[in-house]
Amino acid sequence: MGRVRFDEGVGLGEAAARACGEVAARARPAARAVGRALAADAAFGPLVLGAAAAFGAVAGGDAAWLQARAAARAAGGAALAAASFGASGAGGRRGADAAGSSGGGAGGGRRGAGGGRRRPKPTAELLREMGWLLGIAFRGRGGSRGLALLGAQMLLLLARAQIGVKAAKVNIYYLTKSIAQGSWDYWVKWLFSFGGWTVCGVVVNSGLKYVELALRIHMRRQITRRAHELYLKGGALYSATVLGEGELGSGAGLDQRIAADVDSFCKKTAHLYGHSFKPLLEFVMSLKEASGDLGYARPLCLFAVNGLVSSLLRASGPRVGRMVAREAELEGTFRRAHARLIANSEEVSFLGGQPTERRILDEKMEQLLQAQGSHNLQKIQRNLSDQFIKFFGMLSGGFIIHMPWMMRGQGVPAAERISSFRTAEELMFRCGGSFTEVLMLHTNLAELSGYTSRLYATMRALERLSTLQAGGMGAPVSGGDSGSDGTIVFEDLTVAVPEKDAGPSSPRGGGGSTSSPRLLIRGLNMRVEVGASTLVTGPNGCGKTSLFRVLAGLWPAVSGACARPSEGLMWLPQRPYLVLGTLRDQVAYPTLLGFGGAEDARVEDALRQAGLGKMLDRAAKEQAQRAQSSSRRRRNASGAGDRGAAGAGAGAGAGSGLFSPLSIVHEEWADVLSGGERQRLGFARLFFHRPRFAVLDEATSAINPDEEAALYAGVARMGTTMLSIAHRLELRKFHQRELKVRGDGSGAWELQELR
Repeated sequence: MGRVRFDEGVGLGEAAARACGEVAARARPAARAVGRALAADAAFGPLVLGAAAAFGAVAGGDAAWLQARAAARAAGGAALAAASFGASGAGGRRGADAAGSSGGGAGGGRRGAGGGRRRPKPTAELLREMGWLLGIAFRGRGGSRGLALLGAQMLLLLARAQIGVKAAKVNIYYLTKSIAQGSWDYWVKWLFSFGGWTVCGVVVNSGLKYVELALRIHMRRQITRRAHELYLKGGALYSATVLGEGELGSGAGLDQRIAADVDSFCKKTAHLYGHSFKPLLEFVMSLKEASGDLGYARPLCLFAVNGLVSSLLRASGPRVGRMVAREAELEGTFRRAHARLIANSEEVSFLGGQPTERRILDEKMEQLLQAQGSHNLQKIQRNLSDQFIKFFGMLSGGFIIHMPWMMRGQGVPAAERISSFRTAEELMFRCGGSFTEVLMLHTNLAELSGYTSRLYATMRALERLSTLQAGGMGAPVSGGDSGSDGTIVFEDLTVAVPEKDAGPSSPRGGGGSTSSPRLLIRGLNMRVEVGASTLVTGPNGCGKTSLFRVLAGLWPAVSGACARPSEGLMWLPQRPYLVLGTLRDQVAYPTLLGFGGAEDARVEDALRQAGLGKMLDRAAKEQAQRAQSSSRRRRNASGAGDRGAAGAGAGAGAGSGLFSPLSIVHEEWADVLSGGERQRLGFARLFFHRPRFAVLDEATSAINPDEEAALYAGVARMGTTMLSIAHRLELRKFHQRELKVRGDGSGAWELQELR
């Protein structure tokens, strides 16, 4: 077949000059023609303008909201600034410890939601679970914004579908006719039309991407806030992560489920929403436009055949949802193994356990990669089916769509026949592509089902656990006045080690185990009145700390009751918790003071009473150096300023505000404080808050024996009544009574006066 050259004798400069001249000569009539065509479509103009306005409203609203948040932080968000300053680094052992304590990895082993061995859920059940989760995102506080985003995205989707269909029809018609006839008039019309559609498409597509991301962020914010509200209510956090109650099973990778699974669910859902309505809209609009040349019978017959073939192929394919859930479970287990190693890196290094830990990590990695490799093999069948559907649609379309033009009479001009064919073909290609996307929604929905099942099970378990905690567990724990004088009361209280997952709804409950819980304390009757400090002693594992857990409402009791004051009671565990924030936040916790200096005198006094004066002096030196460095940077940036004045300003800044010693922030306080310093910081909290009652659980175990007496003496001097666990008999002189727990399995105890 010979080849025709159309560019012989035509230089690039000559072609460009000719094109510019033709455009200039025909620009006005072409613009009028395109304008009349757009004006004839009553829906197009308002739709595109409405979509652009929706995009602008969403983006402008977000910008105003972010600006307001920034102003709020600058005005009064010092505590948040302190927390975010310390949260950026990973090397915190306690943060890793929190992740490592989630025992059971993501998905909770075989009991995890959406586990790999479960049967796929029916579509109705999956949609019910999705509806429940989306109800959290679009109802209640902040839900109206989500509904507005859904409306804006729907408007943008309508505009995008309209632009795509109209552009395909008009542009191809003009271009084909201009080439077939060699007509500059049609070519200039094509150029103006294409430019107009391009501008509209750029705006609408950018708006769609922005709104989809905004919708994802909104859903994640709403669902994550709800999860935080549920598992940080009362004792639900302790029950979920330590006791392993309900379906969560010792945390069950709760960190991954809230941090990763929520984000994956929101990402997939926002994507599915946009990519489900778009092909449906384009399919309907393209079919309507093409029906003028083809009618409705031929295209609908084509799509019916393709849909039947697709359904038959997919019915025999693998279940993608189970694969996604299984991979997410193994990803969480692998990440938890790393987090656990980081949390215990010092102990592993002392014991020389690196080779063993490496084998454990390699094993977890191999489990994950083997599952991914197996799933990849199973997906070959799915990919083959998808590709076959794609090319089968093109082949069947050739028979159904090409025939009308092959059979048309010779009376139709060639240019007209070619233009109408190319227009209808492009519309049918777009229609077929949209139909294929609709069929592919099943795959996206299957992938989403894995995250939906896991997240739904997690949120439901947190709801049940939060309700259980609100209703009380085991022995009732009163948070009222507990008497006319606000005493701590134990009435016929029996304490035993709680059985994990022993409830009837638990996979391990309901008659699976016949062993009884280990008895710790039986029938305790005791009142801790103001001024009657009590020392709790006994062998390790006898139930001393367990008694405090029951008093706090963290553990259920077998029988009896206990009561505690709702105010004026402070707990001091053996390992004090260190919050993300400033040094003054560590002392004032659970109150966060941030960078405000109103309570600095009390904070410093509490630190020095706890024996942390040297740490305060060290912080002052560090902050002074930071103030000087900051002043030097500002001076170099401005290029002006006196060195002496800058030094004086740095000295003034080091004593207050951001550069106060109490404003120092560490990425992880547990990494810079020794065990003894952490326990002294706990006593500094006691001295700062000055509660009526203090519950101390071996609060001086890491402090030198010759120094702990001064701390107890300070607590006694400020009039705080102590309920203490301690092994050193020298501390008896700071208590009026001693509760001895035998720890022999009988639950026996003895209460005696010390003076």
